[in-house]
Amino acid sequence: MEVSIRPLVAPGAPAGTMRAWVAVLGYGDLPDLAWSVDGAAVAAQPVRPLRPAYPDAASLRVATGVVDLTGLPANGRTRTVRVVATSPATPAGPVPPVACELAMRAVPAELPRDGTSFNLLLVSCFYRGGDKAGRCGVVARGLTGLDRPDLVLTVGDQVYLDQPPLIGSFDDDRLAATFAQKYRDNFVGTDGYAAVLRTAPVAAIPDDHEYWNNFPHPSPMTLQSLVHRGDIADNPWRRAAKAMYDAFQLASADAYSYRFDVAPLSFFMMDNRTFRGTDGKHTLQDADLQLYRDWVDDVVARRLVPVLVTGPSLLQPGKSWWGRLLDRSFADYGDYGDVMDGLTTLARHGRGALALTGDVHYGRVVDARIFGTAPEAGTPFGSIREVISSPTALVWGSEHQRPGTAPTRFAPGAAAVKLDTVTAWPGRDDIRGDHVALLRFTRTAGGVALEVQYRMIREVHGPGRGTYALPPVVLPT
Repeated sequence: MEVSIRPLVAPGAPAGTMRAWVAVLGYGDLPDLAWSVDGAAVAAQPVRPLRPAYPDAASLRVATGVVDLTGLPANGRTRTVRVVATSPATPAGPVPPVACELAMRAVPAELPRDGTSFNLLLVSCFYRGGDKAGRCGVVARGLTGLDRPDLVLTVGDQVYLDQPPLIGSFDDDRLAATFAQKYRDNFVGTDGYAAVLRTAPVAAIPDDHEYWNNFPHPSPMTLQSLVHRGDIADNPWRRAAKAMYDAFQLASADAYSYRFDVAPLSFFMMDNRTFRGTDGKHTLQDADLQLYRDWVDDVVARRLVPVLVTGPSLLQPGKSWWGRLLDRSFADYGDYGDVMDGLTTLARHGRGALALTGDVHYGRVVDARIFGTAPEAGTPFGSIREVISSPTALVWGSEHQRPGTAPTRFAPGAAAVKLDTVTAWPGRDDIRGDHVALLRFTRTAGGVALEVQYRMIREVHGPGRGTYALPPVVLPT
């Protein structure tokens, strides 16, 4: 039996709450868990009870759960969290307990007031075969001292369930076992990508490779998407993939899109992949779209700094009919306009948004000034800064892309605005390779200063400096 834990963001929980994900692997009967913090026993509050990741596959022996460790001072201290798993005795005798411990911190309720920075690590697109040496873990462990992350955002493709392609039978047990092994390889342990996920509390959303390429649309990379023609919710691949996403990445039961604040920053984590419709009309559940609209209104009313987090880029044009067959953009869906209308609303009220995304296999920072239609035509009334971090480890068969050109207006069907876009990074340089992005937020007069640093894991083209830092910009409060 093996036990693993890692820290998660705890949306809506009291200040000082540490949320922990726990996995028990290779058990006989489900064990009892006993938690302690800094050596003192604590009563963990279950958020998702420990349960099999895929009950229909009885032989899988993978169980996960989420607990809150509460009642701790909200002072930002690092604490040693320990869990001990004790299984029921078997006819052969007692089963030795198994323990795991990890140094953890809660996400602060607000930005520091002592001049230090709040640090966010932005990652997406990790293919284990592209980083067999575990270089991303080495980079993550090197972020210490003033560069130590306080938060990790994983914005899609934390696993590639469709790569390498599966052939043969597609029964539930086989799919569940295959997917569980891919998650175990990436999420359990202390090295490689697992080291990234243990660096600080994680807030996660998925993208298509948590399911299959261009999900939910048929893809030649995933035979099951071609041969199964029933309701997408009944697709065996989708069913097993979603069960594993829920088990390994979901921080709160049934909360796919959600918000949390580190005042004055307000984050909206938008899952616009799990519930996409095959008709191309929507990416979000109605309830999640309403949650987003409520967030926009609250950000305006309280003069917060909005941070919208999605898997796919927001500033990416729609695809041709041929391109949509291979990999659709967010802009190809009907509710893209609803989401961009929210950003326009923020801009009209002086709440220029920060967008954090992944997906596209290049890093890029774009500043886009928004111009309205008449009577505002010709007068900028807000801006968007989009930071893309992709990939952490490139999937096989792909190439590191040159940054695409940002559009000069939102896609058709979106808010009627013109964009004045400038690529702040890499600009005219050709810098490509595996990387993560470290964002540093510091209180300053009139707002929050943001500095973006790209930390290269494997630089395949460029001057080879390893770290690329952009000049700070101020996000107004």
